[in-house]
Amino acid sequence: MQQHIIDYIRRPDTIDSDAIAQLQRLVEKHPYFHVARILLLEALYKKHDPAYDETLRRTAVLVPSRDAIFRLTEEPRLHRLSPTARKQTRRQTTRGSPHERRRRGGRLPRERNWQNCP
Repeated sequence: MQQHIIDYIRRPDTIDSDAIAQLQRLVEKHPYFHVARILLLEALYKKHDPAYDETLRRTAVLVPSRDAIFRLTEEPRLHRLSPTARKQTRRQTTRGSPHERRRRGGRLPRERNWQNCP
């Protein structure tokens, strides 16, 4: 199975329905195996499988970084847009994240000291 996963990472288009079943069993057996979850999500997305929505919800909760999910679902759509629209869309999706504010040099709001309030 290890070699299959490496092949699927290199060429995700080769994932067929048998591979989807194998990935589903692997995710059931190892629920925190993030690579298998993202590969399964990508395969379901490309096959327009009805189980995609539920798998997306579970994967979004269990995967530590949602960047891979964003790239999987939004990047193909962004490539069809003009460069200006791409920048605006990326800004809108990352504007409020703490990571993005830190990267731009902004500070995170500090906890308020409620003892000094009237």
